[in-house]
Amino acid sequence: PWSTAARTLAVGVTGFDDAAAAVDQGVRHLFIGSGTDMSILNGRGDPSRSLAELERRAGEPLTVSVDEEGGEVQRLAEVAGELPSARRMAATMTPEQVRALMADHGRAIRALGVTVDFAPDIDLDGGADATAGVIGSRAFSPDPATVTAYATAYAQGLLDAGVTPVVKHFPGHGHASGDSHTGSVSTPPLDSIGPDLEPFLSLIHIFRAHETVL
Repeated sequence: PWSTAARTLAVGVTGFDDAAAAVDQGVRHLFIGSGTDMSILNGRGDPSRSLAELERRAGEPLTVSVDEEGGEVQRLAEVAGELPSARRMAATMTPEQVRALMADHGRAIRALGVTVDFAPDIDLDGGADATAGVIGSRAFSPDPATVTAYATAYAQGLLDAGVTPVVKHFPGHGHASGDSHTGSVSTPPLDSIGPDLEPFLSLIHIFRAHETVL
């Protein structure tokens, strides 16, 4: 039945009405994007037109996701506070400070009703090697060990706050040939992609420990 299929979907919503229609059809994963009316977030508008009301309407918990990395990719800056970019975090903070920062920020977005953050970005900084320099400041570093250390702290901070992190962009966008948002791209050959994969391999233990799918 349609309602069963709908449970497998993540649906981007613009406001309460289309979110309610999706929930009524069986959707249980709502995505908050740059075009979403932020009054739908808990505590930001009419409680009868909020995520909490949608969850009551569904009769069960909802998954509510967002792209909230920091820097140039942050959808909730105006309501949850700004975050530095990954590159700036690695340049000016310790991993321990990043974990504390993301725990605080995680609690702020969790209070709004968000349960999943499509972050951290664990691509390597491709720098001049990347044709279009797409990732840029979204990357912590060109060094896999540095990316792993800071991404681990970032993810742990979100988990401390009860928000599920989602790492991206497998198998590594930092050395891709262009921007995958605008067309097809290619990544380095398998025999040379190893460094880009290292952060993904290193962070698997976090997701296994929390029974979270990578």
